[in-house]
Amino acid sequence: MLFFSLFLILSVIGAAILAPQLASGVWMIVLGVGLFAGFFLALVLVFALIVWISSWFVDMSKEQKRYNRYYGFMAYQLVGLAIRLANIHVHAKGLEMVPRNGVFLLVSNHIADLDPAIFLYCIPWARLAFISKRENERIYLVNKYMHAIQCQSINRENDREALKTILKTVEILREGDHSMGVFPEGYESKTGELLPFRNGAFKIAQKAQVPIVVAVLRNTKQIAKNMFRRRTDVDMEILGVVPVEELTGVPTKDVGDRIHKMMEQALEG
Repeated sequence: MLFFSLFLILSVIGAAILAPQLASGVWMIVLGVGLFAGFFLALVLVFALIVWISSWFVDMSKEQKRYNRYYGFMAYQLVGLAIRLANIHVHAKGLEMVPRNGVFLLVSNHIADLDPAIFLYCIPWARLAFISKRENERIYLVNKYMHAIQCQSINRENDREALKTILKTVEILREGDHSMGVFPEGYESKTGELLPFRNGAFKIAQKAQVPIVVAVLRNTKQIAKNMFRRRTDVDMEILGVVPVEELTGVPTKDVGDRIHKMMEQALEG
């Protein structure tokens, strides 16, 4: 992470310059450690202030026409910093399969609220936005950044409203500016077992004529329990990419069954 590394370097430089001038011997080491921690905390707070002030300029009452790269960059840095500070270790596998050119639809199992953050951290080049439950629109600050990068809110209890979200996501992918992610289970799995899919999610890729990147997450539910207290190991695995040619003319249910089986086998293995 650019900002995390930069904060570390600046904190080390600041402590190395000031500590010898203010103390010597053992006290210089103690003071150096304290100065390092103080500089690092101050830089994190300045960054948090910039993130907060930036959110003032996002107008939630207006439709976001394009992915805002500034807010996408800031979201990526914020997620990366939070992951490091919370002692989360992400073990990513199969990233070489993720397209570097062109957009795609990412699909994954869903076990915790922080699942999208792991993908933002692991696949920054895709400039991912997500289809998100309406409740997330009430999360202070997060909702502003989600709006700025064209995340789409979905009403899971109203099929007609959900269809509007699907069609808007198709439109975004056709424009080719950035990729989108969706959790086809529709809800978080409380047990970690893969739930039945809402196959309408796969219509997005079929209508937009983009490939589907299939992924699974493991252990993200532990993040909230362990945060800032102990290390959390999270697995993010790319299982494969279903090309456009294998989506064309195929019943959506068959696509969903195929991908469900891929995920089920990976999670059971």
